[in-house]
Amino acid sequence: MEHTKFWLEQLIAAMETEIAPETRARLLEACGRACAGAHVLPALERARATLPDVTDLDAVLAAMREWGIGGKPLTREGNRIYGEYDHCYCPMRQEGLVMAPWLCDCTCGWTAAVFETLLGHPVKVRLLQAIGRGDPVCRFEVEV
Repeated sequence: MEHTKFWLEQLIAAMETEIAPETRARLLEACGRACAGAHVLPALERARATLPDVTDLDAVLAAMREWGIGGKPLTREGNRIYGEYDHCYCPMRQEGLVMAPWLCDCTCGWTAAVFETLLGHPVKVRLLQAIGRGDPVCRFEVEV
């Protein structure tokens, strides 16, 4: 594990100096989508089948609250959904493998994959706060 941590630290250091922030964010979003695909999307696809109308955003949000997705209860303001977590769920950060604050950008891909799976169309996600960046919570906005 020590070698893996060392290797990841070197990769992250190189990414910080060699890759433009916008490109780095897209790469991390792709990683977040892959993580969601491996760990949660199959269950969400099955759960989506139980929803009577995925175009009813309020019904989808109510189901997500019931399923415990989105941390604190998801809220909606027009076509924007807000979610918040009071702790970081990233296993790599929990295990101390990665600590760079910009790695939290992967959350955008993970969150987008979840909402796109449930709603059946593309969404835009913006990370508003992140525990890994020193904020007290992770807070995100989803534009549907």
